[in-house]
Amino acid sequence: MKTFYSFRSFSTCVASILTILFCAYMFGSPEATAQQDVTFQVSVATKDASHPNFNQGWPVGYVVDGVQGKELTLVRGTRYIFQMNDVPSDHPFYISTSEVGAGEAPLNDEGITNQMVTGNGALSFTPNQSTPALLYYQCGHHPRMGWKINVVDGPVGSVQSPRESSMMLSLPAPNPTADASAFSLMLPVRQAVRITLHDVAGQQVQLLHEGMLDAGSPYSFTVDAAGLGAGLYHVHVVGETFATGRSVVVVK
Repeated sequence: MKTFYSFRSFSTCVASILTILFCAYMFGSPEATAQQDVTFQVSVATKDASHPNFNQGWPVGYVVDGVQGKELTLVRGTRYIFQMNDVPSDHPFYISTSEVGAGEAPLNDEGITNQMVTGNGALSFTPNQSTPALLYYQCGHHPRMGWKINVVDGPVGSVQSPRESSMMLSLPAPNPTADASAFSLMLPVRQAVRITLHDVAGQQVQLLHEGMLDAGSPYSFTVDAAGLGAGLYHVHVVGETFATGRSVVVVK
């Protein structure tokens, strides 16, 4: 009898360890997540009606994570990477205190590197306590291509907005992919969720889910890349209490 209970305890311990390792693989530990940089994917496209500066300034604008003129919220103490995706040399990307841009009022901050970046380069920015609460990402040559950056206080190393902090979204894998890429989502409360896939111009190319999801269990979703052209795509995940996303690279 004593041997039986020891074996059962051992089995329970092994099962618990495997569960922890699985969750760490799928979602990452809170400590590890808190140390990660946050990356925004930036491209340029002709403005449509969803861009905040549509019919103002230059006819093309910046697309961030597949969203035209996306309004951003950054947390002080977190490093953000603005990764360019074939941004033309006549549209150098920079961060400014000017709502117009066109080279005006570039941010002079010790936490920023590689202003006026183009091509496939990257701008790095770590807001600090002296960083203004309202900034703009803009083009160094042309007016009103970008939009607002809100800078807020938060725990040092925090990488999620308050709306995202209570849900878990895994990274797509495999990524890059030629066929399919899967990711998991787990919610703290039951709510309606819409999951879509967009190209770099912000156009929706796939609807992955629309409807209610229960709390407490991971749901798996798959991006079918078979019918997609090669390039960068963005997964938008929007619920009642959060909005976030991931990027997928399709290769052929």
